[in-house]
Amino acid sequence: MSRVEVGEYELVDEAGVWFLEMDGRIQATLIDMGGGTWRVRSPEGSVETVTVPPGTAHPARYVAEQVT
Repeated sequence: MSRVEVGEYELVDEAGVWFLEMDGRIQATLIDMGGGTWRVRSPEGSVETVTVPPGTAHPARYVAEQVT
């Protein structure tokens, strides 16, 4: 499991599925769909699609920064 601070959130990798957490509660789920496309779902059910530029060093962090 890896953890990265993103603003006031913590980005947590759980076996390839990433979660944005705050105070131990999941605020969003980030899933790599392949080809630089990521889907982000909030607990309320809203969904966003984020495209990660090629060569981005930490794609999950990039996605988290776009949605926070």
